Amino acid sequence: MKLKQIGEKVAGLRSGEFLYSKRFPAVAAAVAVLLFAVSMIPFICRSVTRQELVLFFPDKSGTELSGEIRLAPRMDTPRDRIEETVRQLIQGSMLLDPYPVFPYTTKVNQIVVVGEDVYVDLSSEAVKTQLPLERAVEILKINIRKNFPGYENVTVTVNGNDPVVVNKSLEEKDLEQ
Repeated sequence: MKLKQIGEKVAGLRSGEFLYSKRFPAVAAAVAVLLFAVSMIPFICRSVTRQELVLFFPDKSGTELSGEIRLAPRMDTPRDRIEETVRQLIQGSMLLDPYPVFPYTTKVNQIVVVGEDVYVDLSSEAVKTQLPLERAVEILKINIRKNFPGYENVTVTVNGNDPVVVNKSLEEKDLEQ
């Protein structure tokens, strides 16, 4: 077996001549297209299994809202997608500055979607928010409306009741004790 000398012809071309041959641009373009196609696979898979949410959280002053983009598991029905959005909102921001909208112990009792109306029922822990309760409920409504534009009528309840009424009854119980 003979070793080929540098400069000897290989496949009809001398070494280094391939870069200047007529085949090089076609081969380079084919390799670039192949690499691009392979690099798109994670993005395509992510869009099939994840949904992008834009969540709004109050800042330290409580007057401004900070937006945060988050990837959440993609759900099949609008009801499940809205429920996932509410759960992500309860988890709080990944940033350190914003306040949580509702306490972490808050549970989603039920989500009902009827036509253009959304009904969200939360557990009683929701009224123990650091924000004024009316503001927390309004932020929840903003998040649903921004992520799901077709649902403008959002009703939020706590254990099936108006959150403000539940909050007042809990405050009265605290005063009695």
